[in-house]
Amino acid sequence: MIAKCVQILGLVLALSIVALTQQTAAPAAPPQANANAFTVNDANEILSRFREALAAHSQPKLFALLDADRMRGYHSFEDQIKSYFSRNETIRVNVHSIQASGENDKGVITATFEVEVTPRYASALRKQAQLRFQLERSAKGWLIVDINPSGFFS
Repeated sequence: MIAKCVQILGLVLALSIVALTQQTAAPAAPPQANANAFTVNDANEILSRFREALAAHSQPKLFALLDADRMRGYHSFEDQIKSYFSRNETIRVNVHSIQASGENDKGVITATFEVEVTPRYASALRKQAQLRFQLERSAKGWLIVDINPSGFFS
C-alpha cells in the first residue's frame, strides 16, 4: 500500500513539474528583421531633420545629415546651400509622397518637396520636385550620400 502511494505521488509530482515547465517556458522568439535595415521611420526622421534645417537656415544641422566623405560633389553642394540660404530670407518646406526602401546598410528615399522661398529683394517663389535621397549607415547613423536632383536648391 505504501509503495503504491509513493508511485502515485511520484507520478503526480512528475506531471506537475512537466506542466509547470510548459507554462513558464518562453515562447519562441519571432525572427527579427535586420537591425541595420533602413525603415520608413528612419526616412521620416531624416526628412524631418532636413526640412527643419532648411527652414531654420541652419548650415550645421543640414551638413550634419550629409556624409562629406562619400557624397560625390559634396563641396559644390555645400556652396550651393550656403548661397541658397544667403539669397532667401524665408524658406518653407513641405514634404509629401514619401517612399522608402533599403537593403543592407543602404537606403533610398523618394519624396515630393514643395518649397516656398522669399528672396531677400523679390517676391515669393514656389517650386516643387520629386527628390531622391540615397543614404548609407555610418558610425553617426544614417547619412545622405546623394540628392538628385541636387540643383533643386539653386
